[in-house]
Amino acid sequence: MYAQVEVRLSVEPELGGQIAIPRNADVGLCMSGPGQLDKCVKASINGIAYTIGYRKRGPRRNVVTYIHTDDPTFKSPEGLRVGDIDTVENLEGIISAPGFEIYGKKGDGWVPVIGFNGEVDVVHDGQADEKRKATGLGPSMENPVRLRITGFTMRRKPS
Repeated sequence: MYAQVEVRLSVEPELGGQIAIPRNADVGLCMSGPGQLDKCVKASINGIAYTIGYRKRGPRRNVVTYIHTDDPTFKSPEGLRVGDIDTVENLEGIISAPGFEIYGKKGDGWVPVIGFNGEVDVVHDGQADEKRKATGLGPSMENPVRLRITGFTMRRKPS
């Protein structure tokens, strides 16, 4: 993410919705999905920092493709924060987007990001986090496994 100046928004944008980008905004590029780069801006909504990805559709229309935060003051609808633990029982408890983010299945719209590019942070009691390949959590996975939440990404509109 190359943008340095935050855009201040009064409401959280919606995936697939339109966003107005001020002419003086610092626009960069960020990954918005596996193998996908989109224009993006840093945004501040009610004091919380977000990264908003978008694509140009037509001469005056910017469509939101990605909304992410790793701001420690953000609280998900389920009450989770960056740095909290997501406990999963088995590999079905995570969703991996190859070469991109790894998600916990908890969350309504906002899903916890628990890894990136195939790696997760496994939390051990009384020890530092251990980086491990998500695929290495397979059949021999200790039940349950505790994974560190590093951010939150909006994956769909909340129901």
